[in-house]
Order: sequence, then C-alpha cells, then structure tokens
Amino acid sequence: MLPTITLFTKSISTYYLVMLLGYCAMGALMHRRRGRYGLSAWQAASFTTALMVSGVLGCKVLYVLQNLAEVRTHGLTAGGFSFFGAVFLIPPLMAAFGLALGLHPARSLDAAAPCVALMIAMMRVGCFLNGCCGGWVTGWGFRWPTQAMESVGDFAILSWLLAVEDRGGRGLYPRFLVSYGAMRFCIEFLRDTEKAYLRLSDGQWCALAAVLIGAWALQRGRRRIRAAK
Repeated sequence: MLPTITLFTKSISTYYLVMLLGYCAMGALMHRRRGRYGLSAWQAASFTTALMVSGVLGCKVLYVLQNLAEVRTHGLTAGGFSFFGAVFLIPPLMAAFGLALGLHPARSLDAAAPCVALMIAMMRVGCFLNGCCGGWVTGWGFRWPTQAMESVGDFAILSWLLAVEDRGGRGLYPRFLVSYGAMRFCIEFLRDTEKAYLRLSDGQWCALAAVLIGAWALQRGRRRIRAAK
C-alpha cells in the first residue's frame, strides 16, 4: 500500500491525489463529449465541477448518516466517504444544474453517467493505495483486493456506457445504476464490511436499491418510447 508520497519534502495523500486526477480525467472526458450535448468548453468545465461537488457532497452525507455515532463522538473529518451517496444524490442535483445549461434532466444524466463511472474507478485506485475498503482475509492469509476488482469493473462499465452513447443510446444513468449496483452487490460479499440485516451490508442494500431504481427508470423510458410511436 502507498497511502502517501513525498513531493518536495511534503507528504501528500495518494487518496486525494487520485481524487484530483479523477476530476481532471472527468473534465477531459466531458470536454471530448461536449459537442454531443451542445455544450461549450466553459459549460463542459462547469458541468464537471458541479458533478464533482455533487459527488463529494453525496459521499459525505451518506457517510455521516451511516456513522452518526462516530461523527457525534469524534466530529466531522475530511476522511470518510460512502460512494453510493454520490450515486443517489448526483441525479437530482445534476438534473437541476443541467437545466441552467439548457439540458433536459435526462440528457444531463446521460452526460454525467460515464463521468461518474470514471470517477469511482479512479477513487477505488485511491482506496487500494490507501489500504481502505479492502476484502476479508482468507484462511491462507490472502486478502481479497476488492478495491482493484471494483476499479476494473467500473472501467468496464465506463467502456460499455460510452459504446451505448456512441450508438445513440439513451438512459445511460439508469444503465449505470443497474450495472454498478449489481457489481457492488457481488463484490460486497468479499469485503470485510459488517453484514447485519439479513446478512447483507449497508452497501448491498444500497446496491439493491440502485438496481431497482435503474430498472424502473429503464422500463419507464421504454414505455415512453413505445407510446411516442
């Protein structure tokens, strides 16, 4: 693990360094796709920044809700994120922000989905370097590298979403919810998170919610298309 690196005699957290790199990567991805959504370079940069702020806010809010006792005892710190907070809070915030740029809420979420997949993939690299969010240790002393496993899965989801987008497909965010939720549900079995109600972790319940919401949104979209024909 490599939680910090030294640069010019200063110790820098690799977790937050990767977060910065993820923001830059999202910006580059959004800039490349801006013509598809009729955005100027400045609007694409603003969209990326709003997406980053929404994601961090969502991660923090859900973390606090899941760890109220700890937060009350030790106070709010810079560390501690729950990725599903971003997954669930980004849609309403970015739908509203997209309206300010002239984007329909559904188009705004289409634009956001690949960027979210990319950012989470990058952040899991940060988790791996930091040594957090790991898997349980087997009887042979092997710890499941769940951070790396999820990062690979997130990059695969990103590639799939971009391929769907290139074919003119819509409903990218619901597709992201279903695919990411299904992947996280499976990977959570290998993580050393507490399995409580019905032997499922909080992450697995969030994953199930993501799958159900995404499936409902996709079905709703298909009905609208059939009705319009």
